[in-house]
Amino acid sequence: MLIDMRYAFLLGFLFCFLPVMAQAQLELPGSTAAIELSPQFPAPGQSVTATLNAYVFDTNGATIKWFVNDIEVPEVANKRSITLQSGELGEKTKLSVLLTLRDKRVVTAVTSFMTSDIDLVIEAFTLTPSFYQGRPLPSIGSTIQVIAIPKTGDDVTPDQFSYTWRFNNKVVEGGSVFGGYVGTFVMPTGKAATLQVDASDTNGNVIARKSISIPNHEPELLFYADNPLRGLDRVSVPKNYQMLGNEITLRAEPYFMDTNILNQNPHLEWKVQGRTIVNPSEDKQMITLQNAGGEGNFNIEFHLRNLNQLLQGVQASFNIIF
Repeated sequence: MLIDMRYAFLLGFLFCFLPVMAQAQLELPGSTAAIELSPQFPAPGQSVTATLNAYVFDTNGATIKWFVNDIEVPEVANKRSITLQSGELGEKTKLSVLLTLRDKRVVTAVTSFMTSDIDLVIEAFTLTPSFYQGRPLPSIGSTIQVIAIPKTGDDVTPDQFSYTWRFNNKVVEGGSVFGGYVGTFVMPTGKAATLQVDASDTNGNVIARKSISIPNHEPELLFYADNPLRGLDRVSVPKNYQMLGNEITLRAEPYFMDTNILNQNPHLEWKVQGRTIVNPSEDKQMITLQNAGGEGNFNIEFHLRNLNQLLQGVQASFNIIF
């Protein structure tokens, strides 16, 4: 009789918990609807597409109602996706969907987004002449610095966020860095590099994201006449340059090559009529040419190359007439 009572107790215990166990087995992951946003973190005035993800349900014959900030939008009824404009900087928008299935079951999905943006200030550490008034441009192998400035409508400074940088789809620094709003990168080979930065608040929530493409630019080389009285001309010599007088000093100025190239024992070479010449000048970017008499037309060429990275190089030539 004691054994029977034990069995009875065990059976009662199992029957008591069987419904709970069965219910747990029927709860499938992903069995709810969701609203997906594109882009996830829209800038002010940007078009946002909201799409209902309810593929785990049989939606044949179902009705769909969309609500923006709890106000129904009847003109988009029964549509799986809608497009709307994001508001002003820092403005929050709530999106809701009411999905009524054919068997009268009701499924809801809710999400929200806040308009935000990130300003990116890009500085390329590449060579330009001192008189150049433009912006240095990045090229293959050059170093760039990017400063991220999140804009959320609140009075906050960049050092109050955490940042996750992705350069050419690779996470930098292994993940998020608090206060790491400055990123330094080396431009890869190819036409451009991709850059994405996420700014997160102190709770770890991403509040802004920016993705851009940074193009590589071909380095350039221009020649400038250096006059003993006037100094270096600000206008480069043309492809066919008429020499006045018996002597001229020229300077080769590279544009958009990494600033460190001149400190890496690069290859600098002058050629006249295709032949390498010995340049006695201490500044190898400068050369002095003399007219020994008569008339002629000579091709002048300069070549600068990083011997450690062969893709970092530039060369150009022009004709000098005397």
